[in-house]
Amino acid sequence: MLAALAVLFFLANWNSFLWPLAVAQDESLRVVQVGIASLQGQYASKMHYVIAAGALAALPTVLVFLFGQRWLVQSLKTTGLR
Repeated sequence: MLAALAVLFFLANWNSFLWPLAVAQDESLRVVQVGIASLQGQYASKMHYVIAAGALAALPTVLVFLFGQRWLVQSLKTTGLR
């Protein structure tokens, strides 16, 4: 159960967008998701940059899942046995 909680907590914090957008005033303090949103312009955007940045932003999530897949699946299986 703790493994599933850890993965879900990581995902919730990694994908935060609104709070860092409101709080971070300096460009060096931006998180990845706010940086990806800044790549899009009002009238034109270079979608290949946005897609590449999104793929790189998803990479840590995939690595966490691949690393903890065994414990995550086992903890989800055991919670349904009660």
